[in-house]
Amino acid sequence: MTEAHTVTKEVYNIGDILPDGWILMGVSPDREVPFSCEPSATASNAYETWYSGNRRADDLRSKGHMTARLPSIYELKVIWEKVVKAGRNENANFDTHEGLFGGYWSNSPMQNDRQGRICTLGLKTGKIHWDLRESKLSRVRLVRDEPGLKLG
Repeated sequence: MTEAHTVTKEVYNIGDILPDGWILMGVSPDREVPFSCEPSATASNAYETWYSGNRRADDLRSKGHMTARLPSIYELKVIWEKVVKAGRNENANFDTHEGLFGGYWSNSPMQNDRQGRICTLGLKTGKIHWDLRESKLSRVRLVRDEPGLKLG
């Protein structure tokens, strides 16, 4: 008879760096699983279009990060509340400058909008803004699911 072994996973806290460099953000309100963001070192700090963010997500998915995507507006709200506002931004290093520039793209379209505008979120105040997909007024930080990860 063989002995059963239980593998215990390490427990992570919001803002912690995962073994592959991604940073734990919390639990996605959309997917109900922990999610992480790409490291600031591999993210572009330039202002990008919504389209270029989606191309980068496609590239990451082709490299094995199957759930890489632009965050939903609700995931960006979690990032603002649980990481930036809570003082856990040291590892993630989100830019909190707001003004004409400074928000982060989501994958959430504005409701009832025929111009195809997308919600963005400013990470200084947590306010939702919007912009056209072609605009270069926001930044991109991709996220992915972390199913099975234990939160502390």
